[in-house]
Amino acid sequence: MSRLPAPVVALLLSLLLVPAAAARTVERIVAVVNGDVILQSEVEERLRPLEPQLQQIPDPAARAQKLEELRRQLLNLMVDEELIRQEAHKLKIEVTTKDLEMAVADVMRKNNLTKDQLDAALRQEGKDLRSYREQILRPQLL
Repeated sequence: MSRLPAPVVALLLSLLLVPAAAARTVERIVAVVNGDVILQSEVEERLRPLEPQLQQIPDPAARAQKLEELRRQLLNLMVDEELIRQEAHKLKIEVTTKDLEMAVADVMRKNNLTKDQLDAALRQEGKDLRSYREQILRPQLL
């Protein structure tokens, strides 16, 4: 019985390992709403501001249970928001960039904040101005 050369063996072994690496989950779809998907990363992004409150729960089992409860509630909320967004699109209801800028300016005025102060406050919550505008947009469509 003849032996295969070392480079051939290495190539064959690397080909055997490729499917395992390719099978790794990069993103997970947690809901499909009329063909539009909601990703696990989107849910986790929306959960991020709640992490400090969750960390205050001393019992790890209770904390994990609360986290799963919040995930379910948030996913339901995101499905509802997506349905509203789709219906608004169907009815041609639009919120313009100018509308969003006015809403952000109104928040800044009511809270006596400069743009830099608002940016700093959003960063503390793990957000940026883009995600904040999206957060403002949701109620505008209701």
